[in-house]
Amino acid sequence: MKRVRGLLPEAHNALVIEDDAAVAEMLIDWVRSMGHGYIHCETLEEVLVAVEAGDFCYAIVDAQFPPELGARPSVGAIEAAMAALRRLDGRRGANDKHLLPIAVATGYSEKHKFVSRMYAIGADMFVAKPFDEGLDVLLSPMLDLLRVAGHERHEACVASWATRAGRVGARGATVAGAAEKADAAEVRLVVDGRTVKARTVVTVNGKDCALQPARFRCLLSLMVAHCLKPGTAVDAKKAGLVHNPELTTRIRESLAPALPPGFEIIEASGMRTFMLNPTVIVEVDWEALERHHDPAVVKIAQEERSRLTRR
Repeated sequence: MKRVRGLLPEAHNALVIEDDAAVAEMLIDWVRSMGHGYIHCETLEEVLVAVEAGDFCYAIVDAQFPPELGARPSVGAIEAAMAALRRLDGRRGANDKHLLPIAVATGYSEKHKFVSRMYAIGADMFVAKPFDEGLDVLLSPMLDLLRVAGHERHEACVASWATRAGRVGARGATVAGAAEKADAAEVRLVVDGRTVKARTVVTVNGKDCALQPARFRCLLSLMVAHCLKPGTAVDAKKAGLVHNPELTTRIRESLAPALPPGFEIIEASGMRTFMLNPTVIVEVDWEALERHHDPAVVKIAQEERSRLTRR
């Protein structure tokens, strides 16, 4: 991740998410042409660090970039990045425009399904790749979005950053402050090996959920992939991503009745990329799961217990 200050103290600051060096250079040149500073991220891992700092006025997001260095670019990464950005600031002004404008740079701009999905998760505008028409198509609309958001001047953005932690809803209703929200959103999963007929009991914040075999195996997949770490609090930044063709949003639907607001599994179904959010604490009895009636669960438990023993 690279940070460069604006040419003037009152200059805006952009978050540029792009893993292709040549394209990133073009986007950064455009940002610098306005005197703006920038934070350049190449991976989702870097994006989550930047979001934690939250000191940028607008974002330009590539449609595909890797979750971490050395990994292959994935459409799933933009889903997770967009979710993180909108958790940071999903507020809208009186004109119903986002206070934090996000532009998506993509070669999929003519694919209706992709565009609809991006708008649904918080995009404000699109820039078509390759940039045949030049980046002027980004300049004017982005400045307009900042102006409409009341952030034409940088000091307005800075004032807004201070209130991002205590998020304000789309219609102006104040939600919980940062510390209060973190406490409310914490999820504790306990797996002690109990079963009810063919289903396995998972205790979520003190409430029991009996999961069907396929859904329980999916949850175990998250655990062993270290989206969740047994006995450890793991936040979204540290949890990372897991690629698992078996996992579907059915887990979320099964656990939903027992979950507090804010818990989600971010999914990009096309690439089968997932990330768990927010903080989750897992307590699992792998020894008990070695006696489970499902051979697939027994195998997972044996492998994970062996791995933990070797530490």
